[in-house]
Amino acid sequence: MAPPPRLRILSVGGNAISAFLSWRLQATTSCDVTLVWKSGFDAVSQYGVSFKSKAFGNERFKPRHVVRAPEEASSRENAYDYVILCVKALPDVYDLASVIESVVTPQHTCILVNTTNTLGIEAHLEQRYPTNVILSLVSNVEISQTGPSEFEHLSSSEIYVGATNKSSSIPTSIQNDMAAALAMTLNSGQVDCKVSENIRQEQFERMIGPIAFNPASVIFESPNHTQLLEKTGARQLVTGIIDELVELATSLGCSFPNDFREKTIEKMTALEAPTTMYQDFQARRPMEVETFLGSPVKLAIESNVRVPRVETMYALMHHANTVNQNKPRQESPPASVMGAQPPPRMSSAPSQRPMMNGGPPGPPSMRGGRTPSGMSMGPPRRGPPPV
Repeated sequence: MAPPPRLRILSVGGNAISAFLSWRLQATTSCDVTLVWKSGFDAVSQYGVSFKSKAFGNERFKPRHVVRAPEEASSRENAYDYVILCVKALPDVYDLASVIESVVTPQHTCILVNTTNTLGIEAHLEQRYPTNVILSLVSNVEISQTGPSEFEHLSSSEIYVGATNKSSSIPTSIQNDMAAALAMTLNSGQVDCKVSENIRQEQFERMIGPIAFNPASVIFESPNHTQLLEKTGARQLVTGIIDELVELATSLGCSFPNDFREKTIEKMTALEAPTTMYQDFQARRPMEVETFLGSPVKLAIESNVRVPRVETMYALMHHANTVNQNKPRQESPPASVMGAQPPPRMSSAPSQRPMMNGGPPGPPSMRGGRTPSGMSMGPPRRGPPPV
């Protein structure tokens, strides 16, 4: 009897979670994994990716194929069963759906998008690929990047997958079957992968704290969250945003314990290193304004939930993002910036995540006539992200 066909999987993103998933999927021996890895391509192509892990051992693994861009993988035989998208979502900078256009086969390829540190990224993909199953992934895996292609798996292998939105063109049973098949495959690679019946629960649990704190730290120019709360009006602003997001999430079927706000503040103030958003602010890079704030604003309008503080923060951050990128660069950073050492890259930690980790398009009816810029995407301004 012939063995079952191997799953053909493409993992897009030169970062910790993309590398981890590729590693564990290849370990199942039932998958042919192609990894898109641009920075340091030659080394990864020749020597592979190195992992240290108490749970899985130390190993340097080589995917079946390594390519610089998805387009290079599109000419290979047969269609991909799964495309795993682990890139940073900046819908006001580039069109995320276009990144994988060459490797998605209609009515066949399942797109798994990493939403560990973002909200609202799925809707645009669903609009662009209406005949493909779109699944969301939320990772609690802790990984430290110790070199260009060297990683240390620190703790947990817990991952959630599920469909954020029900599709009118794809039966729910097919969405569930694709999620279950992927979870089973990852489980065989010793990953604790669970199918979530409401993946928004895991998304909001991870994102409410960062949405409340990270933009505020930029507006107040205070990377330390404990010091941020000492600023005039900051504590009331942050707690108000948390409450608004909890109300929004509750309207979408999520539930939270009574002490969620206090636990969230406790968790976020325990972080000492500057967040990725603050590092982007310092470096004059585009910040994830749309996926942190634009998407919740759109969800709130669709759900008829008032989020005035989130809307105000979105307006402030949208302006700050534009002005910051157009500022002339200083000869040397201020002393306070020089004193802040960049933290090691960590996967899944809300304060510091891989660069490759978008709000949905389509201009909805907005209060006051204002539309989050990520909701109505024009042509990409800077091309696709480095992967």
